[in-house]
Amino acid sequence: MTLNLSYNNISLDRDIYVDGVFRNLGKLQHLDVSYNSFDNRSYYCPDEVFKELKSIQSLHIDAVVNVSFGKKFSTLPKLTNLTLTGLSARKTVHNDFFRHLPNLKFIDMSSQWDRNVSMYSGLECIERGTFRRLPYLEVLDISYHRRIGLCGFTNVSHDLPFTSIKVFKAQYLGCERGGSTWLFNNDIKPLFSTKLQELYVDGNNLVKTELHATTFIPSHCVT
Repeated sequence: MTLNLSYNNISLDRDIYVDGVFRNLGKLQHLDVSYNSFDNRSYYCPDEVFKELKSIQSLHIDAVVNVSFGKKFSTLPKLTNLTLTGLSARKTVHNDFFRHLPNLKFIDMSSQWDRNVSMYSGLECIERGTFRRLPYLEVLDISYHRRIGLCGFTNVSHDLPFTSIKVFKAQYLGCERGGSTWLFNNDIKPLFSTKLQELYVDGNNLVKTELHATTFIPSHCVT
C-alpha cells in the first residue's frame, strides 16, 4: 500500500519508468519518488506509466524543470494528495500545471529543501489561475519560495474562492533581509469569499496593512 523510493537518483525518465513498472501495484495508495531529479535537465513525467496506479491517493514527486502532469493523470480519481519537490529548479508554475489533477485536496509545494540553504531560493512566479481548476482543494502550502514575494501571494489568493480552501500556508515568501512589506486590501480580500480556517503568513516582513485589510479575513479563520 505504501512505497518509498525517495533519494535514490531514480530520474523521471522513460528509460527508467518503463511500461508496466507499476502494473502489479493495483492496491498501492501512497508513492514517494521525490528527491530523485535535482539538476537543471528537462524531465518528462511519464503519465502513461503512472496511469496504472488506480488506487493511488498520495504522490510525492519532483517537479523540476519542464515536468508536467499529462492527460493520463486525469484517470486517477483517488489521487487527492500531491507533494512537489525540486520546484526551485524552475522559475514559474504556469496556470495549466494542475489541469489534469482536478481531484486534489492537498497540495504541498513549499520549498522545504531550500529553506535552510539559501534566502534567495525558490520559484519566481505562480501564475494567476493555477488553482482555479481545483474545486476540492482544502490545504495549500506555497511557503519558503523566497523570490515570489506578496505578488505571488496575491495571484494565489485570487484563485482560492474557486476552491474549498481551509488551510493556506504562505510563509517566508520574501527575502528575510528585504525591506518591510505592506499587506493591501487587494491581497487579502478574495479570502473573505472562502471557508478558510487557518492562514499562515509569518516570515513575510509584514509591518503594516492597508486600512480594513484584516477585516477581509473570514471571522472563523485562525491566523
